[in-house]
Order: sequence, then structure tokens, then C-alpha cells
Amino acid sequence: MSGPAVPLSEIFAGYGGPLSTSGELFENRITCDVREVKPGDIFVAADFPWLRRPGRCAGAMARGARCLVLGDGNPEQKAVLRNTAVDHVVVEDVNRSYARLCARRFLERHKTLRLVAVTGTKGKTTLCHLIGGILQTLGCKVAVTSTLGYMRDGGDLAKMTLTTPMPYELHRLFYDASEAGCRFCVIEASSIGIAEGRLSECSFEVVGLTNIDLDHRDYHGDFETYRKTKVCFVRKNGDTKVLCADDGHCRRLATELREQGLRTRTYGYGCGTSADVVARVNSVSRSGASLSLRNETFPSMVPGEHHAQNLAGAVAIVEALGVQCTGEALRAVGMQRLPGRQEVVSTDLAVTVLVDSAHTPGSAEALLRVYSSPPWPKPLVVVLGCAGDRDTEKRSVMAAIVERYADIGIFTADNPRSENPESILDDMIVGIVGTDARILRIPNRGEAIREGLASAMPNGMLLVLGRGDETHQEIAGRRIPFDDRLVVQRCAREIIVEGG
Repeated sequence: MSGPAVPLSEIFAGYGGPLSTSGELFENRITCDVREVKPGDIFVAADFPWLRRPGRCAGAMARGARCLVLGDGNPEQKAVLRNTAVDHVVVEDVNRSYARLCARRFLERHKTLRLVAVTGTKGKTTLCHLIGGILQTLGCKVAVTSTLGYMRDGGDLAKMTLTTPMPYELHRLFYDASEAGCRFCVIEASSIGIAEGRLSECSFEVVGLTNIDLDHRDYHGDFETYRKTKVCFVRKNGDTKVLCADDGHCRRLATELREQGLRTRTYGYGCGTSADVVARVNSVSRSGASLSLRNETFPSMVPGEHHAQNLAGAVAIVEALGVQCTGEALRAVGMQRLPGRQEVVSTDLAVTVLVDSAHTPGSAEALLRVYSSPPWPKPLVVVLGCAGDRDTEKRSVMAAIVERYADIGIFTADNPRSENPESILDDMIVGIVGTDARILRIPNRGEAIREGLASAMPNGMLLVLGRGDETHQEIAGRRIPFDDRLVVQRCAREIIVEGG
């Protein structure tokens, strides 16, 4: 869906110059990636760290860009101004202008939607889809965009390349949702998307914060900058803020927001919390759990305190929108299981296998705390890798968590990217203190999964963590097809054939 034809005068209104009065209809893309530029496109030299390279504007002109938008002080500014063959606009805040131009390109349809943003380190993808599931069950037309992709009105997921889409793609989705008659749109807001201003044109009715844990130090430089990115986003956005009372950072922020007179709601898990919305786990079995929330008791296919917590968050956000959650809606989302989130992988082996995207210390510990306890089978085998070119400090922490909870831990590659997988494993092994857990080191992820299955036999449990629903592995600049779920099934078939 390319979107409507829009006069350039509407896209560039207020920017001055000939484009602001041009009646020419624009039907092309607006992009910040010179590699995507096609003849007739608008190129914005956005100031994103991963795009800072010389010659971007010259490259865009060579590819046939209709117009260039660049920030005042851009190193290529003088060269662009000397070129009279291509229209150009110089702006003070190029990232903000990128979002504004994209919003106008799609007729600012985001203004027709009631927008919800969910940010945090872990749980935000699940929370987004639980909110969407509740609203849909209650008869509301809703769109959701998250790490898993874009979903409209409970339809199929359309894969996306980024957790929080770039402004052009984001506003294209808003246009699509609006055209389909959606009333709500739920957006997963990553710290990187926030920092780069991708959401700067959005006016959110509700903003949720799940927690703050170690993540993305490679981008932000340190944990404090990462934390402030999340906190500032919540402070500045949302008519209502909804925060998880089980997280220390969220509790402190909730207190500050309430002292400032800002509308704030909290949610949490367990009897000890004084949150506005509280969920409790009544019992757990291998088929799921029985949960209680808002005087309703209902089954959940997904066990664990963290899932009960996410359900409480979804109810708190839906209620903040002025929509009353019903028992029917809770029962419906209780049976919802997302791809790559505690996803059960079926094989013909006598092994229980789950694949999950857990890639931070908090998410890994929450998961392992559940599956290392009854009624889950033993031995518990965990296959885990840590991503290359990403936070090095959490590698040893992740390894220590696996050692603490697993009977057998197998450390392997995740997406090593430009790093040597062995170097990543060296960083992980530093966290091992020498408990009774058996620790194996197998760099090849396929071989590690096969060993995990064999080690869990018979009647044990295998957790494959870190990648979830990802379908490719990034190794030395290449994207190689690799889906943990399919690899589990292939390895299981090989074990059966060899054993038969």
C-alpha cells in the first residue's frame, strides 16, 4: 500500500521555499536510508547513529531523489546548496522534521486513532498484543505494531524489520489502520525508536511502562542514559501513565508523577502489591495456570507471575482508555499464546520444548524461575546465546542466571554479527561460579539445540532462549535462515531416525 497522492505544498507547509507552494502531487516514498532511494523520492538526512556516513546526500541525488531535507550544519550542506538541480530544505531538527513530513505524507491519519504506547525492557511485546486482544474481544477495531509485526483487527501478522517502525512505515500503518476503520492503535515503543524521534508526531492517550532492566547499552552508551530515555518518554507523553508496581524504577516514577498531579495508574502481581490492578496465580499445571483478576477467575495457557503481571497491565491500560474489561475478554486473552513467547514446539520425542525470546537478565530469570519448579519436568536444559555487537556486560549475568536455575546449561551463538562466537562465549563463562549445574559450550546453535534435546531425554524439558520467532541468524554480515522452532523439529527427527 503506497498511500494517497498528496500535494507537496501540504507536505512542506511552513518550511518555506518553492516546495511549500507547489501543487505537484507526491506519490513516492520519504526515506532516510540512501540505499532505498528511488527516482522521485524525498530523502531526509536523519541524524541517526547507524546512518552517519559521508556522502549520503550526494548518493541520494545520484539515485534521483526529488528533494533533500537536511539538518542545519550537516557536513554536506554547502555542496547541496550549490546544486540547483535538486530541491532542498534545511531544517533545525531533522529527525523531528522526518516524522512530521511522513505524517503529512499520509494525511496525518494518526490523529484519527486513539494511540497507546508501551515501553519497557521486557514484556512490552506481549503486553501490546494482550491489549489488542482485549479490545478486539470487546468489539473494538484495533491495530497493533510490535516486534512480532503489524496486525490489524486480529488478522495475520505482517513482519516488520524494527520493533518501532521508522516514521514513513509507522505513518503508513496508521493510514492503513484508519482506512480499515480501526479506532485504536497500540505501539511497542523501543528505547532506540524513542531516542531517534520516530514517535515525535504521535499524541498518545495512554503510555505504559513495564520495567527497566539492562539492555541496549551498545546504543545508549550506559544504563543511565537508557533509563532516562524511557523515563522521559513516559513523563512527556500520555494523558494517563500506567506503570508496573512490581518494578522499583516504575514505583519511584509513579510516585513522582502522582506528586506532580499527573494521572497515573499502577498494576502488579500478588497479594503484597497495593497497585490499582492486581493479578494472582491460583494454581499451575503443565497445561497452564488458573489466574484471578478483577474478581474473575480464568485459565491461562501461559504460566508464571510475569504473564499474570502482563495481563494486569493490559487490563489497567484498557481501563485507562475508558473501556471496561469483562470476564469474557480475560478468558479470551488467557488462551492467547504469541509466536516465540513461551512457544511450545511439538516433536515426537519425550521432551517438553519451549522457545522464547528472553534476552535480558530480567526476562531470563522470570522464565527460569517458573520452569525450574514443580510441576515442570526434570532435567531442565537451557540453550542460551548472547547477541554480538550488543551489551557485553549482561553476558556473564545471563550465564549466571542459567547456572542458578538449570540442571544443564548449553551456551551457544545467538546472532554473533561481526563478533567471533567464541569471544562471546568467553564473556558468558565469566559468570559461572561452579555450582552443581552442568555447563556445556557449543558455538554452533544447531548442534547446541540437538545436544539440548538429547540431554533432556527422557521426559525432561528444553528451553531455547534468546531469539524467539526470529527466522534468520546474523553471522559476519550475512543473514542465514535459522528458526529455533524448525531446528528443534529437524534435530528431533534426526535423533529418532538415528535411534531407530
